[in-house]
Amino acid sequence: MVDQSNRGIQIQESAVGSAIVSGDGNTIYVIHQTTQQRQDVPAEATAQLGPNPYKGLAAFTEQDGDRYFGREAQVERLWERLQRLMEQSVVPRLLPILGPSGSGKSSLARAGLIPALAQRPLLGKAKMRVAVLVPGSHPLEALAGVLAKAATQDPMPVTKTREFATELGIATPAGTHDGLRRIASLIPHIQDAPLVVLVDQFEEVYSLCKDAEERQAFIDNLLTAAQDPNAQVSVVLTLRSDFLGETQRHPGLNQIIGSDQSVIVPAMTTEELRRAIAEPAKRAGHPLDEATIDLLVTDTEGREGALPLLQFALSRIWEGLGQGVAPAETYRQMGGVGGALAGKAQDIYDHLSPAEQETARRIFIGLVQLGEGTRDTRRRTPVENLIASQDSPEVVKQVLARFSSPGARLVTLASQGNQDVAEVTHEALFGHWQQLNEWLDSSRDDIRFQRRLEAAADYWHDQGRPAGLLWRPPDLDLLRTFAKTHAANLTQRCLDFFYASDRAQQREQRWKQLRIAGLAAGLVLTTSLSTFAGYQVWRAERRQMQLYEATSRSLFESDPLASMVNGLAAISLGQNPLVKLPRVGGDGLVSPSVLDLANRHARLNWTMTGDQYGIRALAFSPDGEILASGGDEGTLRLWDRQGQPLGQLSYGYREVRALAFSPDGEILISGGDDGTVQIWSREGQPIDEPFMAHEGGVNSLAFSPDGETIISTGTDGIVQFWNSQGESINQPFTAHEDIVFHLAFSPDGNVIATGSNDNTVRLWNRQGQPLSQPLTGHRGAVWAVAFSPDGKMVVSGGEDGTVRLWNLEGQPIGEPFIAHEGNTGVSSVAFSPDGEAIITSSLIDNMVRRWTLEGQPIGEPFLAHEGGVHTLVVSPDGKAIASGGYEDGKIRMWTYQDQSVIAPLSGHQGMVNAVAFSPDGNTIASGGEDSTVRLWDSQGRLLGESSTSHRGIIYSIAFSPDGTTLASASGDGSIRLWNLEGQPIGEPFTGHIGWVFAVAFSPDGEVIFSGGEDGTLRLWDRQGQPIGEAFEAFTGHKGGVFAIAISPDGTTIASGSEAGTVHLWDRQGQPIGNPLQGHRGWVLAVDFSPDGETIVSGSEDGTVRLWNRQGQPIGNPLQGHQNNVSSVAFSPDGQTIVSGDWDGTVRLWDRNGQPFGHPLVGHNSPVYSVAFSPDGQTIVSSSEDGTIRLWPLWLAEQGWVNYTCNRIRGYLVARSATDETIRLARRTCERSAWR
Repeated sequence: MVDQSNRGIQIQESAVGSAIVSGDGNTIYVIHQTTQQRQDVPAEATAQLGPNPYKGLAAFTEQDGDRYFGREAQVERLWERLQRLMEQSVVPRLLPILGPSGSGKSSLARAGLIPALAQRPLLGKAKMRVAVLVPGSHPLEALAGVLAKAATQDPMPVTKTREFATELGIATPAGTHDGLRRIASLIPHIQDAPLVVLVDQFEEVYSLCKDAEERQAFIDNLLTAAQDPNAQVSVVLTLRSDFLGETQRHPGLNQIIGSDQSVIVPAMTTEELRRAIAEPAKRAGHPLDEATIDLLVTDTEGREGALPLLQFALSRIWEGLGQGVAPAETYRQMGGVGGALAGKAQDIYDHLSPAEQETARRIFIGLVQLGEGTRDTRRRTPVENLIASQDSPEVVKQVLARFSSPGARLVTLASQGNQDVAEVTHEALFGHWQQLNEWLDSSRDDIRFQRRLEAAADYWHDQGRPAGLLWRPPDLDLLRTFAKTHAANLTQRCLDFFYASDRAQQREQRWKQLRIAGLAAGLVLTTSLSTFAGYQVWRAERRQMQLYEATSRSLFESDPLASMVNGLAAISLGQNPLVKLPRVGGDGLVSPSVLDLANRHARLNWTMTGDQYGIRALAFSPDGEILASGGDEGTLRLWDRQGQPLGQLSYGYREVRALAFSPDGEILISGGDDGTVQIWSREGQPIDEPFMAHEGGVNSLAFSPDGETIISTGTDGIVQFWNSQGESINQPFTAHEDIVFHLAFSPDGNVIATGSNDNTVRLWNRQGQPLSQPLTGHRGAVWAVAFSPDGKMVVSGGEDGTVRLWNLEGQPIGEPFIAHEGNTGVSSVAFSPDGEAIITSSLIDNMVRRWTLEGQPIGEPFLAHEGGVHTLVVSPDGKAIASGGYEDGKIRMWTYQDQSVIAPLSGHQGMVNAVAFSPDGNTIASGGEDSTVRLWDSQGRLLGESSTSHRGIIYSIAFSPDGTTLASASGDGSIRLWNLEGQPIGEPFTGHIGWVFAVAFSPDGEVIFSGGEDGTLRLWDRQGQPIGEAFEAFTGHKGGVFAIAISPDGTTIASGSEAGTVHLWDRQGQPIGNPLQGHRGWVLAVDFSPDGETIVSGSEDGTVRLWNRQGQPIGNPLQGHQNNVSSVAFSPDGQTIVSGDWDGTVRLWDRNGQPFGHPLVGHNSPVYSVAFSPDGQTIVSSSEDGTIRLWPLWLAEQGWVNYTCNRIRGYLVARSATDETIRLARRTCERSAWR
């Protein structure tokens, strides 16, 4: 009998994140489908007593064999049953472990049977493999994943998992499935280390898997492999007894479960319970008292599903011991075994904020699979599917962390493939937590409908979002009703599905109405019907316009291209005279501001599905007009710059791994994993037969700059030379003693760089002679190399996540830098054509990033793919980056414009009242409602920490002329000075009574001027001392002073006030002339022209006015704003005026008061401040919407419509024939931009 009291086993982690269990010279390799996320136990919890020896709600695993007690007899029974199945060649070798929920089936199999196999192996096999999986909603994928790990020892074998899943799903001519048997037979050393497939929670095959064919294929695979006489595979499964009836759908499985091969897990006896309770604490050196043990046994014995509750209660008792609380007292406080679980859940929930509680409700509902005539069960769900559209991902993860923390473990988090998943740790929670039951009982019908919606939305998305899969009435009617009250609970994908369904139906209705309207003519009755139909069409068109606009505004960040297209379509409908009724003439109904955010966020030009699996290789033609792609599917595809397919080439590769165009663009070469290279014409025709280049796969190809030589390399580590006819030239050479992943030619064709699995980069001449010692520094395989355009540098990136620069002598240039978060591997590197930037991609974090040569990030990273990025290429003109998805099989084109607009600057909490450029134009300062001053660079990146010394709203900020000091004026009645590190200088200036609205520096920087609510103007020196004893304040204003400006010569001060006047003053506080009168409301803004001869003012009357130095008005008021003009400024050359207004627009005027270009629209709330950059090419604005926007001057000349139309012209022209939305967008461009 296996001695369970002294296990004598050792456990360590394997290379693939699973476990190796060894004992008595035997070894069990345990391969896990998922990798559970580690959580450190707080130090205080273990300081006195050591680690908690109880498991709480979590199932015991093979790593817990040393604290698994009470089941020794059942472990022996399982071992003997499995031994008999294998010794007697009984087939199938399938051992079902049956029992109710909470009976300990999973723990018995994993913490009992697996360590027992290590102590006493079956059939004398010193080594065995145990593949542990939980079926989930896609059991074939789960099985394929664990088999791929076993076969490859790769912790993330994405490609192999897909390959195995396909094999498992293929039926034999007899109609069964034997993929598991065939795959297992190919696993190395399978005869010496046979495979046991442990399917835990087998009931999920019925509760979660909704595909009957996949369910049948999964069960067939298990049975067929278990019946194979070679005995390479045995199967153990755990199944909840309330699902026994479901197995009748599969007679072969049902017969085995009903035979004496099955093991039914009985309830623990009193003595077994005592051992399970007492022994872990005893082994940990802190035995429990007998009275407490008796209480726990009494409370547990005879209760179905009580074992996890018992473990949870014991965990709480142990925690109490660590805090000096007696076990009996802890037991009393938690209300017994069942109360411990519910109490912990409720306690965590009660300590959440109201918003977090609502998030928790959505999470737990998402983690429950409603029973259909059976009990509710756990539902393993990707974390991203628990994030509703209104949720912050960070908040969802924080709430999950509370329920999954070491002190709770009510939820288990794990990594499965490339995503995080969550599940309720044990279904015992369902029976005891009243709050959860109330949520479920009050909304079961809604939950079922939402699950149906989620399934439909996921399938629609996975199939490429075709219109044919959208819902129509009556399903759509139900969805509209559901969305009215439950939209906040829906994921973004579900909302996209809803909006797309609604939009499609509206289009159908509109065309029906148009047909009805066309039938009406002639008679009065017919005219009446026509009038009604016309109204229906008008209403439908208006609704469609609004839907286009709403879609545009919702997609600006997630899909900027679609946002632009929908925005242009909305503008098109808004320009339709019928839709505009009853308005006649004038602007359209949709503001061009709908295009603002999409253009500020857009870098993606198009996305195409290039391969069913992953993209391995990309290449641009030298003219940049053709992009070639290839991947795991074995097909080459050609695309134009707008993403339109030009052709599809296939030559039987299982994987296309390498592509390259000749320098003249007339030849394309491809290399596959079968070791061959094929040469193609530009039109996609094969030139001659493919030729064998390498033993093993071809990993990289390149043309020499003169086009005369092709070089190739691959898994054999050899570099080969070929001419364009595929004939071998020169002598091949061994570049590395390991796999070579990538190679490149220098621009002059004299140097070859290679990167290898041996962690080095090497440089060679064309004769294969090394030019330096190996370039060392990488701590992992080197996956990518590239030469700079001038040929003086080599860049490399690889498995260790670093990017390194080298000169041609092999010396490092500068310091290496981490290119992607979490030290994830760099899969591809490239230089920009001007050599000023490095572009990188990662297999793990899904990003494409740009860097300076010093390793500083350029702009925001591109979230490129759903899964890793395998490859990228830069277009020859440097205006586009194409990236290939390792998992999603998509190609994405990222574009750059010669003229670009950066995203809004966000950081302030609340409105931003003031903004200013530094004199050198490199820094922008802002101040707002949150009482902070913030500094940004000219690209919109936040510099340092915000300055928070004010205690009131900041209304005005100004830079000193030398750019070293910043002044701010606040609602707290003070003025403060700051350095450019955001540190306050000296004490605040105090003297105003009430809010301070305006602040400015004198031209020499020695005097600070301020104006405030108290109607005074004040002068201060740089130390904050008032200047002048006789003139502490100028009191000519009636009401508050909202704005001040200083003439360029420093002799005159202009101020605007609540009285609707502009006053001019000298430095001694004496008024100059009479007040400037003409505005019919508060004067909110003033400025001097650079030559000092003109003053501009803006008022709440909606006008901008110009005045000469003598106070005489110049011309007529500048009209166009629809609300208060809050800010005005002259350009540095004095020829242009900018104004911002409460209608959210920024407008430009020439010196004569004529409107200049298009209004700059994008803010969705009042604009409070505007300023020109020192070079006059950029305008900055701030708004009540909490953002700061930078506007290039050329944008005012073009306007958003022209800019957008020209930016995506190729896309609109290429696709307008097949898409109604794109057709409408193109119509806008043809009317407004392309005339």
